[in-house]
Amino acid sequence: MAAFVNDLPKILSNTSIVLEARDARLPLTSVNPAFENALKTYWSNAHLEGKERIVVYTKRDLAERKYEEPLKRAFKQHAGQTLMFVDANKPGDIKRVLDAVTDIAQQHEDVHRHAELLVVGMPNVGKSTLLNALRNSGIHKGKAFRTSSTAGLTRKFTSHVKIHEKPDIYVSDTPGVMVPYLGRGTAGSEKGMKLAVTSGIKENLYHAELLAAYLIHILPPKTKMPFDLPHPYLTFTTDSPFANPLPFERPIFLATLAERLGRVKKGGIPDLTTAAVWLIDWFRKGGAGRWTSDFEDVGGAKGVDEAVKRWVEGGMGEIGEEEGSLNQEKKRVMEERLKKRVEKWKRLHGDRAGTTS
Repeated sequence: MAAFVNDLPKILSNTSIVLEARDARLPLTSVNPAFENALKTYWSNAHLEGKERIVVYTKRDLAERKYEEPLKRAFKQHAGQTLMFVDANKPGDIKRVLDAVTDIAQQHEDVHRHAELLVVGMPNVGKSTLLNALRNSGIHKGKAFRTSSTAGLTRKFTSHVKIHEKPDIYVSDTPGVMVPYLGRGTAGSEKGMKLAVTSGIKENLYHAELLAAYLIHILPPKTKMPFDLPHPYLTFTTDSPFANPLPFERPIFLATLAERLGRVKKGGIPDLTTAAVWLIDWFRKGGAGRWTSDFEDVGGAKGVDEAVKRWVEGGMGEIGEEEGSLNQEKKRVMEERLKKRVEKWKRLHGDRAGTTS
């Protein structure tokens, strides 16, 4: 990831079309503000003729369709971005993306001898799967890029794989680029948890039972749980499940699930960790049905416009002064410590306090 970020200025200078992949289940969380800033910086000083950006939301088959049109309208109005929603297993969806890419390439054939398509996005949003589908649709050839349900499989920048002829279009695959800092407090923690339950962050960075607890909190009470188990929060309502957990409910649910799965330790003790791993995998494979997050605090699909507007005005997920980056936080702590030392020195030395060493 670091190597790709360092090479990004050179890569963008040779790129005619950027295809940014995002996860349709996390329309805002899966946007990488670091890439947004890089694109603005490097393309603002470049010769922009023939350079275009396409935004594709992948994993459409796992997301709620009711969010698609509101998101298209909101992003067009507030961010000037045109969105496409894609299920990589649907040839019709893939053809729409390929048609959009070829249209751009044909419009700028006088500028570019052949089109260079760069595919970028957060880890595990389905970039490689999308590229293989585009290649199969364009030149009817098999897989050229490795795919996995685990974040971080693509580690090297892979370039110059042909996906279309007349116009000639070559594609480059990139490692998933994770933001260096997710933010402080509940908002930053929840962003990390959302990415973790959807495989956007490596599993070993979070304990399975912790992820399962969060997953239970964010799944709506109407969700059909495995083995027809009742949802732990079926009779409980809250404006912010993440901020107000009910920890006693989680072990009971996981214990029951473990018994149904036959995952029991010696002495008849339910294996909660194994049950938690199973539950997370069940969710990732679509066991809970279609699911879209990021809009719970605005009332779901009806509040998409308000949420996107607020998000864009706030810097599209950029960590600014209000939340502070990790370096800014360290600097603030150091300044506070220095201030306390100065104040202590002044109390001890009175009027002689002028400077500190």
